[in-house]
Amino acid sequence: MKAGLIGLLTVALVVDPSVAVHEEASVVVLDNVGTQAVDSHHAEQVDEDGVPNHYKPVDHSTIGYKIHSPLPHETINLLQLPETFDWRNVEGKNYVSVARNQHIPRYCGACWAFGSLSALNDRIKIMRRNQWPDIVLSPQHMISCGSGGTCMGGNHFLAYKWLTNSQGVVDETCAPYEAQNHKCNSMRVCKDCKHSGKCFPVKNPTKYKVAEFGAVVGEKKIMAEIKARGPVACGVAVTKDFMKNYKGGIYEDTSGESRIRHVVSLLGWGVAKDGTKYWIGRNSWGTYWGENGFFKLKRGLNNLMIESECAWAVPHKSWSSNMLREDDELVLDTDLLSNADAADA
Repeated sequence: MKAGLIGLLTVALVVDPSVAVHEEASVVVLDNVGTQAVDSHHAEQVDEDGVPNHYKPVDHSTIGYKIHSPLPHETINLLQLPETFDWRNVEGKNYVSVARNQHIPRYCGACWAFGSLSALNDRIKIMRRNQWPDIVLSPQHMISCGSGGTCMGGNHFLAYKWLTNSQGVVDETCAPYEAQNHKCNSMRVCKDCKHSGKCFPVKNPTKYKVAEFGAVVGEKKIMAEIKARGPVACGVAVTKDFMKNYKGGIYEDTSGESRIRHVVSLLGWGVAKDGTKYWIGRNSWGTYWGENGFFKLKRGLNNLMIESECAWAVPHKSWSSNMLREDDELVLDTDLLSNADAADA
């Protein structure tokens, strides 16, 4: 049976009435009995080596990049790029958002959303000069309402295209990650809940868009893009060894694997004491994977295809330049009540 057909099946189960049955999405869990899972969030394809394939290829000739500014590799002297650079430590300051886990509270193949939005989080932080507060964009909103993909896989270029053509994505406080496919509606964009348990959509939440996006290929061009404008989202030909066994160090694949099946973000580069060049990347498999959720991968040889399918995006400035609001004035409770009464009238 093809894995892609699993999510289309309807399962009829006859169980003891004393055993509770929970159904959410298309996962069926039998308490105290075990799990019989028909999970529409699994990858449409699991390759013969046991690695889930969450990558949806795109036709780059028709995707429709939005490029309005000069590209960094056209304006930077590539010979003068520094030997090492890491957005986690630029003159003692960190401009990188945290590593996250796409697989909880249930399995979800949304690497495309995490890779693209993690890089965008960083770029917003860079554009805002590391000012408070950190803005963490919502992968769940993109899964529910975007056109970049679902929990069954997607593409980081399509994510950036949607962020360019749509109203944008909300932050995590509007739509916390559920690792689940949902039909888009106002509650899936931004919601709040009362003490009674009743929930309601939030009106006019802040959204974040992309002004430009495109592709960057090749070691030096990727380095220039990262240095000039921030981290990039890249497809990677992940292997079972990299997925299961990597604990740290500079990883080099010697199998020649070339099937891009996952999306990560690159945020810097370096050179080891023995002269080995490497990329610094962030994954979305939790902080207990790799180097606290990050990794190093040999650079300059397109190892695991890491230098062949990278996307960049320039955030559209939609945030206030005075988030601290240091010019605030006194607000009386009576003013708030009168404003609320007027809004209800």
